[in-house]
Amino acid sequence: MTTPASGAGWSDAPAAFDFARDNGATASAGGDGGTASSRFPAQVQPWRNTQFDRYPEIFGVVSNLTLARQDAAFKVLSYGCSTGEEVRTLAERYFHRCRIIGLDVSEAAIAAARERGGDTANVLYDISDDQTLTAHGPYDAIFAMSVLCRWPESKDRASIRELFPFEHFAERVAALDQALRPGGFLVVANANYNFFDTVSSRNYDVVLAARIASNGYVSHFDRLGQAAPSAASDCIYRKREETKSGRVIRVLDEAGRQVGCIGLSP
Repeated sequence: MTTPASGAGWSDAPAAFDFARDNGATASAGGDGGTASSRFPAQVQPWRNTQFDRYPEIFGVVSNLTLARQDAAFKVLSYGCSTGEEVRTLAERYFHRCRIIGLDVSEAAIAAARERGGDTANVLYDISDDQTLTAHGPYDAIFAMSVLCRWPESKDRASIRELFPFEHFAERVAALDQALRPGGFLVVANANYNFFDTVSSRNYDVVLAARIASNGYVSHFDRLGQAAPSAASDCIYRKREETKSGRVIRVLDEAGRQVGCIGLSP
């Protein structure tokens, strides 16, 4: 069993290293994601806050859930990998035998990641767009950590629609869903919107773990982009092997056992 490191978590934000601010990044740094409008890049969050082992509880739960399947063919994606601290965390502490791919829209961030560790036998970095997302997949686990949000710009806003519309969040989630293998795990943490508000979520179960008390600190909004404060802790989702009709979501514990179900509105 993987033992998570201690001392890191949501309270660490903003993290110690802010690459974007140091390098003059803007909200559109890195370009467009293909299907999204040019106003909203493939990865939404312009600031490159990062830190080694920043989310140990989340990484530990997903590692334990997939431990029996981990091998050299098992692919893990760090979506919005910044300068590579998350990639190195996954490779060194949680997915030792697996292939780790780091994608980011910032060419400068990817260059820095390569300088600090570079591509190796089990680690690869690339510029993020819909083509590279597909080319390096399909993935067995995808981590979208603090990337599907606008922060601190969304703080204390009554509406986020002009800054980051729900439709763009849903497009990014759909792209990640398409890149994930059935039975794989999608982690959407510290996001401005609720994963279960998206159409893509209909074929997912949710993992709830006692050691994960929150799904992030950024402001939350409903599908209309209006402020909707939330105390939810869900951020780990398992893609079903089979397609299910209806909106009944199975609740799994951190060992992958079903412990309940939730009926959602259409």
